[in-house]
This record gives sequence, structure tokens and C-alpha cells, in this order.
Amino acid sequence: MLPGLTGEALLDDRNRVNTELSNALWGCLVQSSSPGRVGVELAGRAGPGELGVWDQFFTAGATVLDGLRDATTYLGSVADIDREQLDVRADGDLIVLRHRSLDLDPEVAAAVGEFVVAMVVARMAEAARRPIVPVQVGFAHRAPRGSAHRLLAERLGTSRVDYEQLDDRIVILAADALAPVPHPRSGLPRILRDHADLLLGSARVVGDWRMMLRVVLVATIAEGTPTLAAVSARLGIGPRTLQRRLDEAGTSWRAEVDSVRAEQARSLDLGLSQRVVATRLGYRDERSLRRAQQRWSTAGSESRS
Repeated sequence: MLPGLTGEALLDDRNRVNTELSNALWGCLVQSSSPGRVGVELAGRAGPGELGVWDQFFTAGATVLDGLRDATTYLGSVADIDREQLDVRADGDLIVLRHRSLDLDPEVAAAVGEFVVAMVVARMAEAARRPIVPVQVGFAHRAPRGSAHRLLAERLGTSRVDYEQLDDRIVILAADALAPVPHPRSGLPRILRDHADLLLGSARVVGDWRMMLRVVLVATIAEGTPTLAAVSARLGIGPRTLQRRLDEAGTSWRAEVDSVRAEQARSLDLGLSQRVVATRLGYRDERSLRRAQQRWSTAGSESRS
């Protein structure tokens, strides 16, 4: 179970997962997956409608372009529009969809960008009931190494993929975007817009990024001494951003690490040697552990008095 969330909360379309927690989850996925694969693989697993009403806009319009326009307009029903940007524009005989993530670790932004692009290409094909081959696909990040580029090109149906662009983008022919879709469902787009408006008006934020921080710290401590750089990377943000948010929350990096270590220490078997405990809590040696234990003991005595 995700920290701060329940299955019931995740199934409620009114709930919006806290942005920092969402970014942290992306960071963990990136760190635990093969480089350059997580975004594409998640897009392949995301079936139609799994992203709620926003997902349904793509296949509800009379044309592919209608669906794209509604999806960009109602991006706020699935994402934080202060952090995620999506727009679609006509450029002569082409249609260009642009995406950009803000304030994310580069590797996480790359994964999110690949997820969005791969998912949108799949949804356009579902709407048209046929493959829509992009004229060009661009990504803001660097080209992935190894077989990741080939996997991405296969998923997108084109080898015309460029990297290190100003933003993530999909370019398709206007003729493909404006062609009537088979079996249009008249009236459905309006129903979806009304529903999305209601959801946006009653949206609730769930989850807490600090809970995710503690989960990441537990995992990192098990691997050795945690560092601000390593943990912020798993959270999908930069070290300075994490430092700033800790300051805003009235805490510090050292305090959070110490708190998690103290909590972990209480759950360890009392029969373990000091050397084993020090290793499991990510301390360099037993002396560092003893100093921490004295600090925890003093703090506990003061809180009880």
C-alpha cells in the first residue's frame, strides 16, 4: 500500500494524489527500473480509461483533434497544471502536441515525457481505429542508451524520433487528426466535460510527500549511509528543491534521517550486536551508532518530563 493512501482513495476520481508524492513515486520507479524503460512500459500497461475521465476524452471526440483539444483543456483532472503543461496547435498541414514537465529531476522528467507521448500515440490510434504514424516525435531529454531507443521507436510506430528538443512533442498530419472517427458517440464529449468540471470543483488532495520521503529513507538506509543527492533523485526532485521543502515544513535533512533511524532501531531485534545494528541503520561504525542512541535516549527523556 502506498504511504498515506488506500485502495478506496485511489479509486475515487475526486482525489488527486499529492504532487510531491506522485513525483516521489515516479522517482522510485525510475531508480528501480532499467534505464529509459519505465515510461514506455507504464504506457503499455495503461489500458483505456485507467486515467479516469481525462483518459476518455481522447476517444470521445468526433475527430482525433477534438479529443486532443479536450484532453489538453482538462489536464487538471489528472495532473498538477502548475507542474505539467500540454497543448495542441495547428501548424499548416500538421498538428503539434507539446508536453513539458516542470521542476522534476531530469531522469524522472524523461520517464514522464515518454509515458505521456507513448500513451497519447496509443489513444489516438484507439480513437481512429487504426495506427496514426507520427510525422515526428521529439523529447526534451537525451537519447536513451542501449535498446531503450529501439523499444521506444517500436511503441511509437516511427523511427523519426529526436532528442534534446525544447519540449516533448508529437507531430501528426492534419488529415489524420481531422478525419472523422468511426462510430462517433454524439453528446459524450459534453457529458465528459460536465463530469470533469464537477470533479475539478470537488477535488481533494491525498497523500503526503513527507511520508514518501520516509519510505525512501528506509530503503536507502538499508543500502548504507543515505545522502541528500541520492534520496532527492529517488523522489524525482533536485537536492536544492528537497532542502527547500524541508525548510518550509519546519524540519531538516538531518532531523528526518535521524527520526527514521530511531524508528528503525526500535523495530530491530534486541539481541543483535551493535555492529549489526550500525550496519542496518547505515552508520559507518559502532561509535556513530552509540552517539545516536545517546541522543535518542536524551530526547526521549526530555519528551516524557
